[in-house]
Amino acid sequence: MAGPTQVVTLRSVTNGSRLVTVKDPKALKQQPLARLIPDMRDSEWEGFCADIAVRAVKVPLEVSDDGTVLDGRHRLWAAPPNPG
Repeated sequence: MAGPTQVVTLRSVTNGSRLVTVKDPKALKQQPLARLIPDMRDSEWEGFCADIAVRAVKVPLEVSDDGTVLDGRHRLWAAPPNPG
């Protein structure tokens, strides 16, 4: 039986939007400069995850052609897996 997958809309900075099935979100690379942006506080994170669970990810992630997440790491982490 296949494990859970994650379906998110990724917007390539050169190729426009496309729907991509992400089997392992950890396979996407994180932008090194993202470390400079603080993570959400626990209360913010819980509310953010609850909103994503109800409304889904509405704003596509910005991803470079080499799979580096330029914008949207929190959306990626909060997106619930789909049963696979």
